[in-house]
Amino acid sequence: KTSARYTEPIYVYDRSGEKSRWRQVKNAVDDWASYAPAEVTADKVFLLRAVAIDPEGHTSDVTTATYAVGLEKYRKGNNTLLSLAVDPEDLFGPEGIYVTGEAYDTWYVENNFDTEAPDMPDMNFMQAGRDWERPGCAEFIGDELYLRQNIGIRLQGQSNRGILPRRFSLYARGVYGGGYWFNEVLFPGHSTHAILLRCKLADALTAALVLDREVSAADAFPCTVFLDGEYWYDCYAREKLCEAFLAERYGVAKENVLLVRDNDAKGEAKVLYDRLQEFVTTYYMGHEESYKAFCEMVDIQSFIDFFCCRAFFPCDDFSFERNWRLWRVWEPDGSPYGDGRRRFILYDMDLLEDADDAYGEPDKAAVRTLPILTEEEEFTLMYALTFSPEFCRRFILTYMDLINYNFSPDQVVKKMKALGSEEDLTWNDSFFLRRPEYAIADIKRTFRLEGEAVNCRFEVNDPSMGRLTINTITPETEDGVFEGKYFTDYPVTVTAVPERGCRFVRWEGDIVSDAISVEAQVKENGLMLRAVFARDIR
Repeated sequence: KTSARYTEPIYVYDRSGEKSRWRQVKNAVDDWASYAPAEVTADKVFLLRAVAIDPEGHTSDVTTATYAVGLEKYRKGNNTLLSLAVDPEDLFGPEGIYVTGEAYDTWYVENNFDTEAPDMPDMNFMQAGRDWERPGCAEFIGDELYLRQNIGIRLQGQSNRGILPRRFSLYARGVYGGGYWFNEVLFPGHSTHAILLRCKLADALTAALVLDREVSAADAFPCTVFLDGEYWYDCYAREKLCEAFLAERYGVAKENVLLVRDNDAKGEAKVLYDRLQEFVTTYYMGHEESYKAFCEMVDIQSFIDFFCCRAFFPCDDFSFERNWRLWRVWEPDGSPYGDGRRRFILYDMDLLEDADDAYGEPDKAAVRTLPILTEEEEFTLMYALTFSPEFCRRFILTYMDLINYNFSPDQVVKKMKALGSEEDLTWNDSFFLRRPEYAIADIKRTFRLEGEAVNCRFEVNDPSMGRLTINTITPETEDGVFEGKYFTDYPVTVTAVPERGCRFVRWEGDIVSDAISVEAQVKENGLMLRAVFARDIR
């Protein structure tokens, strides 16, 4: 009703340099009487929302379009410009989700602007759930992605809801005129129902490094958000770790997914975790049969991957009281991931990037140990499992696999570039360059290993003919050579993987054999294995 009527073409131009409007909203903070937001200019897209009205007053659907005039800098590399169009009343009005809200403001004024007064109502921006979701339109503009879709928008996060600028979650829903999924593939290999907009490189990077592992982690891509036309922030659009995500990623029915969310777990979900705690405190994991029974309840590689990540990326914001999740299907369905075993989820790794503030000491992230082997209730599972020799073997080999490959400098740089980051290996006090030394020493001490971590070399005669699987990794190499450290306490398992049209011939080096998979003892002077492949002649 308050919109202008257009009968002529609309001139679209670069609006950058105009004053910011939405950052001037005072009641975006709790103590807004003393809040004086700076008057700043902002880069702006030209945002149009139009509706057609016939003589009888019938209206068409609202059409939204974003014109990013002169803003090519936000589309460099693989960065995506994300324009969010939301009714300002739904964000900043009395019932808006971004502000304190009418009930709080009334209380605040009546108590002479005292934020410590009793009976404080909940602020709108601290509210969560579907009731606090508002309709909007999301437009993704990138070199390889374009999508315009009506969506639901909420604030996301917990403790960070009080920090400006706030982060959003976006949901595809039929009620907004689309479907349950976003209409384009946002992340490779599957559809997406919901995404989070998160700011920290640490969270996106750590997940990107383990997307090929058995622990679940969310993919992400870099984007720049414009809110109702104004530049808002640079962030990472990340898959939301929900039932729909697990269903799509692992090929199970969404209705058959049971997701346990750390200390918020209730009902059947809480029972799912409590049974694990009860099992390991009732049965001694040093007995082979007890450990096997535990492995029937839990995908043990998923658990190991999860704890290896938590050990390598030390973070005070984790225990089995917070920031962990696991999932399983309600009823086994015969699919690879529908066997009913519990699987773990890695998320919320932001605090790794704030290590100095969190720990109170410079450089502590690289040198810090994680108390994963204590009898404290929050780490009962891990502590109990270390009495199993087989678990210890698998854990140590997996930990070294991850250090040697997934967390290697080459992989870190590769993932940083994919995330559009201009950072290099000096990021976070050179964490990835410094951490392996301390992580290896820590795991040797913690597991009381008697041997040393020594250099091992693995080769293929021609990388176009085949690859190698070493324990749990299948490294990609350009020259067919892979090097890493392994402890002399445990043998490594190496398997030759010929490419199509090729065959494995033999092993050379410290083992001479024609078996496609060998178990090689790591000696004090290291290990050298070379796989020889040949092309099939037909």
